[in-house]
Amino acid sequence: MATAARVKGPDGLAAISIECRRDESYCLREAQRACPQGYLVIDAGARAGDVVFVHSQGAALATRYEARMIIRCQ
Repeated sequence: MATAARVKGPDGLAAISIECRRDESYCLREAQRACPQGYLVIDAGARAGDVVFVHSQGAALATRYEARMIIRCQ
């Protein structure tokens, strides 16, 4: 799943901010959808880490992934 929003880029010009979870391919698909003629990546970053969820049946370990990219359509 990915979300996109129009923002001002670091240079003050119009850009699109995309955030995704689970896998960076969601960000890339959203970028292609938002800019079918192509895009430039202005900024990008990702992080992943293990998270422990505690519940009544015990605990579970899961890997959490978050990525973001700022793009400009060509």
